[in-house]
Amino acid sequence: MKDYKPFIIPIIVSFKITKEDSSPLVDEIIYRLIIGSLMYITFTRSKIMFEVNLKSRFMHFSHKSYFKVAKIILYYVNGTKTIGL
Repeated sequence: MKDYKPFIIPIIVSFKITKEDSSPLVDEIIYRLIIGSLMYITFTRSKIMFEVNLKSRFMHFSHKSYFKVAKIILYYVNGTKTIGL
């Protein structure tokens, strides 16, 4: 995450989530840790609540495309550290 491009919007409009994704699976433990950490952050960052809850539905189907979207939410959180409630 050193060389990241900060995002100003935590949601990707063109990405649709389905169980029938053809991308390869990633490690479920890492994906669950990321989503769990993001769920903890939603107490202070209400903008990401919808996206994180949507991604948490697919913790058992952790495809690479879902992991990329979770990383984009992390980029958003890291890029907006100075913004408060």
